[in-house]
Amino acid sequence: MSSDSNQLDEQEGQEEDSGDEIYWTVNPPGTLYYTITQVFNVKSVELFGQSDPYIRVWCDGLYNETQVIKNCANPHFNEKFAFERELDGNKMIYFKLYDKNSFMKDELIGEVEYKLEQIPINKKVTQKITFLSKKGENVGFGDFDFLFCTPFAEGYDPELCKDYEGVEIKKRIPKDPPFWESPEYRLKIMAEQAEKLAKEPKEHWYQYKKKKKGIYFPQRGEKW
Repeated sequence: MSSDSNQLDEQEGQEEDSGDEIYWTVNPPGTLYYTITQVFNVKSVELFGQSDPYIRVWCDGLYNETQVIKNCANPHFNEKFAFERELDGNKMIYFKLYDKNSFMKDELIGEVEYKLEQIPINKKVTQKITFLSKKGENVGFGDFDFLFCTPFAEGYDPELCKDYEGVEIKKRIPKDPPFWESPEYRLKIMAEQAEKLAKEPKEHWYQYKKKKKGIYFPQRGEKW
């Protein structure tokens, strides 16, 4: 097999070179915008009156929440949100419909899982979202707007995102590694071990080095 074909195999599924533009074919980075407009026929879980509904949204560690609409079966939220992420078809976005309680834990009315692969790239779509209870009962539905906007795919136009100007874009913050994995900590431990070893009789060095396999210790008198 030629080197050209090997290079194509490595690039397949990552990006496409189309003239002067580069397009991702799998998991392009971008921003997921969505609008929670209104939910209809929200099931009442109150003894008297209607529920006090609001919606929580999760997507790969990112979280958003709408305002609470008091005593309403057809709450009109009209709230816009945004996540910065890759459009990974294996990931889900979770919508959970809750009833707000003042003195007890908020009660889950229904939920729905929505696959990100259902969202087209650089094209605004409206999808019907149906909330189901734990028993599978329809407890509310609504039409939500979705837009995954990325300059790394065909059809990108900055005007697509104009309706979401001013919306806070949630981003994943990378976690710091544990302190014991930091180079500074490792060097500190190795220096302490070397100092301890330098104080031991020379005949004990081999046994000590064997016990601490994989760590280099300087010879006596050798600079660290």
